[in-house]
Amino acid sequence: MEKNVWLYFNTVADDDNVSATSNCCFPAKNLVGMTPTGNSVTTLQFKSMKNVTAAATDTVALNLGTANTHLDVMKTITRAINNTRPTFDGFVTVADDLTTIVGGAAGTATTEYLSGQEAGKIATCGAIDVAVASNSAITATATGATTGTVPGGGFYTTDSANANHIVILPAPVPGTMVYLNSIGETGQAYELRTSAPGTVLLNNVGGGTEESVIAATDVLVQAICVSATAWIVNVYDRLGNFDHVPVAD
Repeated sequence: MEKNVWLYFNTVADDDNVSATSNCCFPAKNLVGMTPTGNSVTTLQFKSMKNVTAAATDTVALNLGTANTHLDVMKTITRAINNTRPTFDGFVTVADDLTTIVGGAAGTATTEYLSGQEAGKIATCGAIDVAVASNSAITATATGATTGTVPGGGFYTTDSANANHIVILPAPVPGTMVYLNSIGETGQAYELRTSAPGTVLLNNVGGGTEESVIAATDVLVQAICVSATAWIVNVYDRLGNFDHVPVAD
């Protein structure tokens, strides 16, 4: 029988302010990494709740009570997951900042943080980041901001209302792959730009506002990040013909 352990995190003090990413519960089997991301911050990475094929992960930052005690906290979490006591119910509260229940006064709840035999402790729960679903819609905008910015690797449906509107690739992380599907878009081109055209190249071309035109006949863009400063981008047309995107200008 598979052991079923759940890890709970809450970063909001007042239950009246609960949001989509203020508290989350992850299956421990989806924990893929624990990494120091600051002298007093350990970040946990989980397989994405919303993505199956994308490389995106969900993250939870844990603020430490004492700097550079990351290993202590990692050991505590690992021991909690591997708990074999007969009374263990499989639910582990790792970091809960709650101090006020719904409609209640301050102090009607008590914060709770996982602790153990190690000296290093969790002080508070930091940001909880649940990755955007990689099959969500990307709509080109005049500047590429908001709906025009691809949040991370994965497969997206792309639309545009103006040939001069822009889609921006995510920040470059080597190995990231982005697919932009515009097969439902029948008559409108858009422009593709890296997150920092001056320093991040698109098919070896860079500049202040360099962009490549994605023609209306191009129905699938394949972008692969090959370094911290470069993307390789190709396209397919409706017949399946494969080519590189036009030179950015």
